[in-house]
Amino acid sequence: RKGAKEGKVVAGGNGQGRNLNQLSYPAGVILDDMGQIYVADSENNRVMCWREGKEEGEIIVGGNQLNHPSGETNSSDTYQFVNDTVYRDGVNDDNNSSVVIFTDHDGQNYIDNRTYTNSSVDSTRQASGVFVFSDGGRYEGNWADGKRNGTGTHNYSDGRIYTGGWINDKRSGLGVLTSFGGETYSGNWADDKRNGSGTLQYADGRTYTGGWMNDRKNGRGIMIWPNRDIYDGDWFDSKMHGSGAMLYADRRIYTGGWLNGRKSGPGIMSWPKGEKCDAVWIDDKAVCDGT
Repeated sequence: RKGAKEGKVVAGGNGQGRNLNQLSYPAGVILDDMGQIYVADSENNRVMCWREGKEEGEIIVGGNQLNHPSGETNSSDTYQFVNDTVYRDGVNDDNNSSVVIFTDHDGQNYIDNRTYTNSSVDSTRQASGVFVFSDGGRYEGNWADGKRNGTGTHNYSDGRIYTGGWINDKRSGLGVLTSFGGETYSGNWADDKRNGSGTLQYADGRTYTGGWMNDRKNGRGIMIWPNRDIYDGDWFDSKMHGSGAMLYADRRIYTGGWLNGRKSGPGIMSWPKGEKCDAVWIDDKAVCDGT
């Protein structure tokens, strides 16, 4: 600050190293309009973002994507995008391609690994890149027409992680979603929802494999409980509904109708020693002689 007698450490300051609170030979600094500081951490082959008041930085791009990046400012490096997205500055990568950082009107940042050779670029994001959302979420993967298209990984601000296909910013095709609480879905997606077939592993130990429609279990599917109860049959609106068989952990077997998750209609309950109850069931109950 002009006139100040002492400076203030805004990034690093904890010795040389690879930890999130360290830098190694920083080779360029970019300050955006929101006070976020981007540092080309040259020896660590990464670009770090330091937000105001934070003691640690965030790796925006790195790993095998960069090789000794350095920051540069050039008057010809200012591009105007649609939706007020502005190219702020470039970060040179001596041995790969340039990395460019964009900040749009609502404070979201976009980083792209392509090299631009002139002062005019497409008005939409293309190829592959990293987008950091204002809520802390982060997407890395393919883009087309300014939207997530192709394959990529989205780290949500609530701890969920999705890796898989995208069509026009919506999860589509094959993908895996893992929640912060330990729940994992692996299977088909359409229109940002579980659609088709897939497996959901619940945090409590249950596992469902089968059909899905609009995020609800639908069609044929198998549910396995931690106590080893197993249901194999029809589902509707995430409930056992239609016809199906339940194999209980105590070796009882029920085969017959189901309605809203409860035994309903004609059905047979069999016990391990040969007893059977063949009856009409209502609300999970039947009156029979056990013959």
